[in-house]
Amino acid sequence: DLADSIMAAEISKLSVQDRETAYLDIHGVPQPINESPALLKRKLHEMEDFLKVLPSRDAFDLAMSMDSEYVMNPEFRLR
Repeated sequence: DLADSIMAAEISKLSVQDRETAYLDIHGVPQPINESPALLKRKLHEMEDFLKVLPSRDAFDLAMSMDSEYVMNPEFRLR
């Protein structure tokens, strides 16, 4: 098939690293992310901002009433 031939030709032009990355992307294998403390802090802050303006907070409010310490725990929030 012409499409397969073209795709094979283009893939063969990629570096080994780029081919591996493409293969993992196609198969849904997540790539590790370098999560610096600054990035984690920023993302937790963004989550907090989002939760403040969430239009429907019923589940969140219920969870907070049941165990706010657990819900606010950064380790829980980063899962």
